[in-house]
Amino acid sequence: MLDAATLAAIGSAPIAVLAWCARDGAPRSCAVTPYVDAGDLVVTSTLAFPAKGSALRRDPRVSVLVGGRHISGTAEVGVADVAWFDEHLRAQESDKFPDRKSTRLNSSHTVISYAVFCL
Repeated sequence: MLDAATLAAIGSAPIAVLAWCARDGAPRSCAVTPYVDAGDLVVTSTLAFPAKGSALRRDPRVSVLVGGRHISGTAEVGVADVAWFDEHLRAQESDKFPDRKSTRLNSSHTVISYAVFCL
């Protein structure tokens, strides 16, 4: 379980860096939007960009740099629909990006993959 200060850092950070190991062992990283759900760090990706989810299923070891904090652990990867995103993460996204006219996923993004980091 993440401590309160780390959860606050995740909650206030609009961007985090997710790092994982590629199939050949090389490090990979990308920018992601961090969310908190039930005390866990959650990042999402539309299925239009499945490489992260595939890589994390193969090797769940991850590191995340968010809000000046470094978190390492293992990821649990799942698949959800937009209704799950709306219920669990939509309000956080609206808070992180208040200037967006709409944070609705477009019609081609009806399913997302997500990774819950259990540390």
